[in-house]
Amino acid sequence: MRWLWAIVACAMIGSGCATGSGGVEDAGRGQDGGNLDGAVADAGRDAGRDASVDAMVIDSGPRDSGMPIDSGTDAGGMDSGPPTCPPTATNLAIVEVMIRTETGTEDRGEWIELLNAGDCLVDLGGLVISSPPATYTIPAGHVLPAGARFVLAQSTVAAENRGLVYDLSYTGSGIVLDNSGDTLELIAGGTTIDSVTWTSATSVLKYSTEFPDSRPIAENASMSNWCPASMSATYSSTAGGPYYGTPGAPNGACP
Repeated sequence: MRWLWAIVACAMIGSGCATGSGGVEDAGRGQDGGNLDGAVADAGRDAGRDASVDAMVIDSGPRDSGMPIDSGTDAGGMDSGPPTCPPTATNLAIVEVMIRTETGTEDRGEWIELLNAGDCLVDLGGLVISSPPATYTIPAGHVLPAGARFVLAQSTVAAENRGLVYDLSYTGSGIVLDNSGDTLELIAGGTTIDSVTWTSATSVLKYSTEFPDSRPIAENASMSNWCPASMSATYSSTAGGPYYGTPGAPNGACP
């Protein structure tokens, strides 16, 4: 009831009463029946609540579209795989030959191994294998990865190959690896990039002759750096065997 008495007291003295620091509260009508003065409502009734509006500026610009959208479309052409290199004297070499698989002068079971000693994919298409005067040209579509080997067989007849696993055959080309001595060449773009020559002392019955992986390929021109395959390197035990060599696999060191 105290608030009621306060209003009455204010009315009796004919003036508004201050109720806070913000102004005088209008108590209604005065004693004379007239309106009290238009006192300002007490602003002190604010219980500490912040009535102000955050003066944050509203961005009136266009809506942010966010991160750019990746269309995902490659402007280039279709990836055709790793680049290839042409055969050269520094990346391709003859590293193993099977000269003599049986007694007499027959050439059945002969094979040749090439090594990619470079660091790129070598395109063998168009490479010429020559055992003068005969030649054989490797058709397009044959490539040799870095560090890999490529085996070419004299025949496509399984019985004549003595169980050999090979990549391509030069059958019908007339190339033979003469037991008494011969020369074998690799020709790329009209240039001889590798050549090996052997004598009758090189060919050992049922053993391939191989160039060790431990030597740089530039040294394969001298047959003194070659040797017969190890007896532990058997690649076939078919009729007439076993046959020794490492076709398609690393070559061991010479004793």
